[in-house]
Amino acid sequence: MALYMVKYDLKRPLQDYPRLYASIKACGMAWHAMNNMWFVISSEMSAYKIADRVRLSVDADDKVFVSRLSSDSAWCGLEEKGSDWLKKHM
Repeated sequence: MALYMVKYDLKRPLQDYPRLYASIKACGMAWHAMNNMWFVISSEMSAYKIADRVRLSVDADDKVFVSRLSSDSAWCGLEEKGSDWLKKHM
């Protein structure tokens, strides 16, 4: 299974969040780690397919970035539960 980071910038965020969240969760096991960023685990979808699905739930002027993460990743400041989640799935 692959771990992806999904990052977005919405021009009208309050209007689009519920639909966007559902779209991200439909891509695989997901964790909303920070504002405007999720981690998604998927065995069936590539970064391109995840971005394409998420794109359908945002406006044309919004931005979406999806990247597959590797074990060469680092972070700080996450709560212990979140850090453990990443370590488990990285």
